[in-house]
Amino acid sequence: MKLLKLLLHFAVGALVGMGVGYLLVATGWASEVLELVGRVELGPGGFALFLAGIPVLLFFLVLIHELGHLTGGRLADFRAYLLLVGPLRVERIRGRWTMGLNPRIATWGGLAASAPDDARSLRGRMALYAASGPGANLLTGGLALALLVTAAGTLPPVLHAWVMAFLLGSFLLGILTLIPGQAAGMYTDGGRLLRLLRTGPELEGELALIALTGLSLAGRRPRTWPEALVGQALTLPPDSLMGVFARQVAYLRTLDLGDVEGAQGYLDEALAHRDAVGKRGGATIRLHGAFFYAVHGGDPMRARALLDEARESPLEARHLRPMAEAAVRMAEGDEAGGRAKLDEALILAGASMDRGSSGAEEEWLNLLQRKVGHQRARV
Repeated sequence: MKLLKLLLHFAVGALVGMGVGYLLVATGWASEVLELVGRVELGPGGFALFLAGIPVLLFFLVLIHELGHLTGGRLADFRAYLLLVGPLRVERIRGRWTMGLNPRIATWGGLAASAPDDARSLRGRMALYAASGPGANLLTGGLALALLVTAAGTLPPVLHAWVMAFLLGSFLLGILTLIPGQAAGMYTDGGRLLRLLRTGPELEGELALIALTGLSLAGRRPRTWPEALVGQALTLPPDSLMGVFARQVAYLRTLDLGDVEGAQGYLDEALAHRDAVGKRGGATIRLHGAFFYAVHGGDPMRARALLDEARESPLEARHLRPMAEAAVRMAEGDEAGGRAKLDEALILAGASMDRGSSGAEEEWLNLLQRKVGHQRARV
């Protein structure tokens, strides 16, 4: 199913590309462009070789986009944490970079994560970060155009065709990602830039959320997050995408401070508006809810319902689902299944790039493990 959705995304991109191509032909611009960059003719063998290179071309188009974000983040004094491109996963774990395979096909379309260590001048820094991905594609597309013009038909035919495809793909990806919108609980680059143009308390609330995310990624546990930043984030409307995330942040901080009743209040408010982030975008808050109601809320049925409702999302931390499953199974009396998931969650939490939140969650998992051990000892 995931592969079909990925192919559907590529098909939509192809349709958009054909629409742009039709527009170029209908207006006569296509002929002018071909005169500028030179025409190329490929025989059957050359065309087959050209097609074989398209997957590699797509990989590099996405890689350039995501590296553009990371470069912009570096210029904005952000710290890089994650790069996903196709089957490649590069991640900072406990201060060290690791490289491996990306098993989540839903993120093969590319994802980069950088975050600030402080809240200074976040509006301008975030604008630079958001614009750098499309900017990288438009810049490299311009360089490809310059190469075709200066080469003046001297490139080998297949290479010429690849550079032309790279040129078109770069401009198309750069323009499409600048269109405002959101998907799976994330804003597009254009959507981020549009939101950064606003003024007022809503923008300040979103910037506070970004600052808190950076603190967590840098290793600060939720209980140490500044109360003022959390309060600023909570000014966001509870029924909005970012408002739900703000209540999730407040839930984590409050629970880490030991205030179970206060944490439940923030959790319930986020869960009441979870449809604002969709099934996939809201997976994280649903999984937190499943864990809480299994361990603290004394309601295994609600915990199970929330767990079953949480569709797998590329945004969820890898340890969070087995953590919730462990708690729910134990609450239901499935001790063996719960212990297996508990061991899995502890391993994954120890390898999480989000050292702040996962540090608290590791402690909660260890407490759950000791609780089960004590119950077995009494038996």
